[in-house]
Amino acid sequence: MSDQLDKDRAIRKQQDEEYAASLAKDKARHEEKVKKQIAEIESNERRKTIEQYREKLTDLKTSGNLRILVRYPNGSREIFHFSENDPIEKLFDAIISKPFCPAYFYAKSIRPSLPIKCYPKWYTEVLSKEFPEQNENVSASLAQSMTIGQHSIQNDFIIFINAFH
Repeated sequence: MSDQLDKDRAIRKQQDEEYAASLAKDKARHEEKVKKQIAEIESNERRKTIEQYREKLTDLKTSGNLRILVRYPNGSREIFHFSENDPIEKLFDAIISKPFCPAYFYAKSIRPSLPIKCYPKWYTEVLSKEFPEQNENVSASLAQSMTIGQHSIQNDFIIFINAFH
């Protein structure tokens, strides 16, 4: 009888361990699902923030003696005019105001091959949350309260817009 009792206890212990392991797996799956849902909600909120900012820029006009060509990922081109004394964030506004500009982008010149640091702080924060693995590239593009002239942007400058993936 003691032998049977030991077997029953061993079986019960094994069942309890299997149940605990299954429960832990279910809990981990549920936590992962909730985490993904929260991340998706936050991502949608970030995209909405960008869309709302764009809506404020519908009638953006640029003028000045510097002519800047901006090429977008879909092949579209826009020519903007700025003054050397315009804040660099004005370039960001002009770029993102176009409907074909990707919501998440970085700007780069060819000659010289440099990142164009034109992001306002709020956009840098949005990018660093949306693309944490690209944090180095994102923070490098934060505008440093510079003017367009201080950023070495000259007349007939070409800027390429690339989408973050």
